[in-house]
Amino acid sequence: MSLSIQDLLSIQQMPEPHEMSLQTLSMFYEEHLCHRQFIYKLKHKQQELRLRFKPGDLCHLLGIQHIIKGMEYSGERGFKSMKEGRLTFEMLNQANAGGYDDMLYRMLYFPFVYQLIQNPKIVMENQHNSTSIVKAQFIFYDSYGAKYIELKLRQESKDTPNFFVPVTFSAVRKVKPRTHVEIKGINISGYNDGYKT
Repeated sequence: MSLSIQDLLSIQQMPEPHEMSLQTLSMFYEEHLCHRQFIYKLKHKQQELRLRFKPGDLCHLLGIQHIIKGMEYSGERGFKSMKEGRLTFEMLNQANAGGYDDMLYRMLYFPFVYQLIQNPKIVMENQHNSTSIVKAQFIFYDSYGAKYIELKLRQESKDTPNFFVPVTFSAVRKVKPRTHVEIKGINISGYNDGYKT
């Protein structure tokens, strides 16, 4: 049975590749994560965190760049390929079976991001961690089934200090202990509300 966009809103366990297509995942992402901002009031010096998802970021968040190279499979073009059904699990597996196996959990756990952003655990990322090439400031995480999922966020620009974008997503067996940030409230608003251009 193939999962629908509606099914992905409330899944309870990781889907199998035959139960979910990348096309459905891309439509789910566009319909339920993009074109709005998720606003978190925090008990922290960063009093407000505004999270925005962009269509062109999905391939990167799924780790497709680790499976197959080329502009056709990244950014806006990659998102379009996925949405039109040209970029599929089968195609990725045929292109690079090892890379596909390494990224499969990441792709299959991604629908849980919707549930995660509704009620995340938020921690500060250690900015002095010199081994990380991902310069994230905050991490949203929680456990779903056998794994934890982590969505790492970075400030969109210095001109808009409250606006953050996801820079990486992962499904891991355990998470490192970090300082938690208390959430005082969560709202959803229009994509550009409060954004200074």
